[in-house]
Amino acid sequence: MKKNHISSIIVLGNNGVLEGIITKTDLASIFLTHAVSPLKVSKIMTRNVITAMPGDSLLYVESLLIHNRIARIVIQRNRIPVGIITFRDFVPAKLPFWISQSADPKEVENYKMKSSVDEFRVNQMNHLLHFKAVDIMSSNPVTIEADEDVGVAVLLMIRNGISGLPVVKKSKLVGIITKTDIVNAIASA
Repeated sequence: MKKNHISSIIVLGNNGVLEGIITKTDLASIFLTHAVSPLKVSKIMTRNVITAMPGDSLLYVESLLIHNRIARIVIQRNRIPVGIITFRDFVPAKLPFWISQSADPKEVENYKMKSSVDEFRVNQMNHLLHFKAVDIMSSNPVTIEADEDVGVAVLLMIRNGISGLPVVKKSKLVGIITKTDIVNAIASA
């Protein structure tokens, strides 16, 4: 996973039949199911967190994600995490564009957008210019304290169906921990 920058591995039996899939979540859960020496979040978190402000444009936020090759960006105000945006948050904004670019022409012909104001009916770039990070961010992100155990981070990720947590110290952003950080820690052990 680490070497190939992937999130899961397909496991095949000797006969080539699918036996299962191992995911980053499976590996991270080792901290919950096996006796592992305590490990503080601060030891494996990423300290240099790429952030944006609630009022930053979506084009700017997307450019940060792409340029820095990251999957999520913490939205902060005065170093306090107030939201988080992932690549998946951009899907609804780009769906009409993707449909028109990659779908079967007959499907596009049958695809009708609602005429309500909130639907994106204009050029993708034009409508994205008007939206800010606050418009699509997940507000009040689940956070974890820097001195907490990695097992607690794993539990929070699994319970909330997320793969990364802003790390705070006295409510101020000091890092981010992801399943990738946890898998890297396991690989380094």
